[in-house]
Amino acid sequence: MVRKRNGNGFPRPGRLSLAVLALLLTLPLTAGAKSQRLTRAGSCRAIRDQLVDIIEQMTTRRVYHRHWRERRMPRPRAEAAPRGALADRAKSAGPSHYTGTNNQVAGVDEADRVKSDGRYVYTVHGNEVLIIKSWPARATRIVARYKMTEGSPTQLFVNGDKLVVFSRAHSRVPVSGRAGRALRPAFSAVRVTVLDVRDRTSPQLIAHMDVEGSLLQARMIGSELYIVTNNQIQLPPSFWSEVNQPVARRKRPYIEYYPGYSYAPAGPVSRRDQIRRALASVQLEQALPAAVLTQNGRSSRRPLLACSDVYFPAAGINTTGLITLTHFSVNGGRVSASAVVGNGMKVYASEAAAYVASNGQWRQQSGTQIHKFDLQRWQGPPRYVASGVVPGYLLNQFSMDEHRGYLRVATTDSGWSGSWRWRGREVTGPASNLFVLKQSQGELAVVGQVRGLAPGERIFSARMEGDQGYLVTFRQTDPLFTLDLSNPRRPRVMGELKIPGFSSYIHPIGNGQLLTVGQDADENGRVRGAHLQIFDVSDLKEPRRTHHYRLTLGQGSSSSAAQWDHHAFTFNARTRTLALPLTVNGYRADGGSFSGVILVKVDRSKGFVNLGDVEHSDLARRARCATSQGCGGPGNGYWHAPVQRSIFMDDMLFTLSSYGLKVNHLPQLDTVATVLFAEPPSQAFLR
Repeated sequence: MVRKRNGNGFPRPGRLSLAVLALLLTLPLTAGAKSQRLTRAGSCRAIRDQLVDIIEQMTTRRVYHRHWRERRMPRPRAEAAPRGALADRAKSAGPSHYTGTNNQVAGVDEADRVKSDGRYVYTVHGNEVLIIKSWPARATRIVARYKMTEGSPTQLFVNGDKLVVFSRAHSRVPVSGRAGRALRPAFSAVRVTVLDVRDRTSPQLIAHMDVEGSLLQARMIGSELYIVTNNQIQLPPSFWSEVNQPVARRKRPYIEYYPGYSYAPAGPVSRRDQIRRALASVQLEQALPAAVLTQNGRSSRRPLLACSDVYFPAAGINTTGLITLTHFSVNGGRVSASAVVGNGMKVYASEAAAYVASNGQWRQQSGTQIHKFDLQRWQGPPRYVASGVVPGYLLNQFSMDEHRGYLRVATTDSGWSGSWRWRGREVTGPASNLFVLKQSQGELAVVGQVRGLAPGERIFSARMEGDQGYLVTFRQTDPLFTLDLSNPRRPRVMGELKIPGFSSYIHPIGNGQLLTVGQDADENGRVRGAHLQIFDVSDLKEPRRTHHYRLTLGQGSSSSAAQWDHHAFTFNARTRTLALPLTVNGYRADGGSFSGVILVKVDRSKGFVNLGDVEHSDLARRARCATSQGCGGPGNGYWHAPVQRSIFMDDMLFTLSSYGLKVNHLPQLDTVATVLFAEPPSQAFLR
């Protein structure tokens, strides 16, 4: 049964009516809230002063867990393309249309494990980067295997004749300073490898840069690359050895354990003096993240940040972590970076700005802190510009969206305290909110808000596009909320549609329609398997579910990687065809299991039409044989071979798993080519 409400409906007990929700608007978070503006350190001395407060809190309140500047990337030489490459280009112009990575924002590319330019497919496999000639489709074959010298590749970008590969770099050799004194125990970094692929059959290394830290996310706008990493201010072992020495005048002895150390903390005055003395001998320039550029077999190490590139909150943070945004062009040029103290968790980027969110507590406020970096390239290198805090936590990157200079943020209050109050009303358990923030004098200030959505439930998916927003919450049933965001200072909930189950990912498909994937459920909230839905939201006050398609037969269970990874969701807007990875127990009429990709036609009048499916169980069996792991047993023993990505090229469907690639002709899905990744390149092409 489908039940719906709009702003004219009556409120039910235990839930705010939409009429009341419409009144919860543009008030500040709290009266007299403290500024969230960060302060630029300006000098290493200023960082040292800030660290005294931070480390004092860390060492007395909880156990501490250890975990280029203006350097230039080389510009590739303007050499003529190899004859083989020119001849290859002349043979085939590629398909007339193909689908790329499912990015959140048009014009802002997101790193992924598979990329395509129509004529070639680029993917990662083990410690290799594979370049696969994909057009004409019947001649699909591996033309190059590039082995990484260190670490396994995880993500890619392709930009014209350049391929950018992300992997890990790690050195166990301690980083030393003057007189051989150890500055840090090791060097762990994100390796960014830039390859020249003008000749796709022979990729050539231009350079690689190791950016210290762990990769959070990466974006590419045009040829400009933006890398967000989590780093640490790497204080040397000698510092911790001195800080961990017992001090006099301790009041009550107790022990806190550090990696390799134990000590008995003293009163706050003694602890501050001890930390200050230990920091006096630290070379802070060497404690900040570094970058190592390697070109032509030669490596050079430079600081990634100067002390003046670091921003601190005024007070109330107890971490030495850094959120660092590093920028450079794949065409060469200056490498720049900016950092704020904190630990990043979610990243959203538009063409104008990047936002990094992290959960925690700041100045007695629990919630999500959001930092903004300006990417306006004509104003110079990207730089940190503002911060703000909103109550609750974010689900994923789709919980943030920028429109006309305003940032919209959807959060769920945790409800850990059992209840919270809003305007005199007690709300029990979690509830969801939408905040609108505007940059002003170094702060992201809340200028509009809707609070108290669906008490007792949490957000399962969010999507904001233009002047409209959509939120899905769930506990037993699935309310889809539609919001009018045309006035950023007065966001309004317009309608609510209550149906069983929930949506995990929302994909606008035009003409006021939303295509979603999630989990079906009964009236009691018991999940019954993956499903697809189409919603008509052309009238925000009257959202309607027009079509529903369960992806499980009988009593089986099912799930799709697209529920948590939007890059696995491939929708061809021209043909309104969806390729969706699916793992099902009980998919077929005989109850057999399935793991692969299903092809579904999304029709406005008929709803969903199943066009068939593609699985890679045969590739899984052949891969096991090719790698000498034994290949006996029945064929159904290899059914679990999940498809990770799909690409439409004209009337062809390309599907990729960790075992290989298949090309199927549409609409019959006849197999026209297969590529096994485990085989040598000379034997990779099979019809």
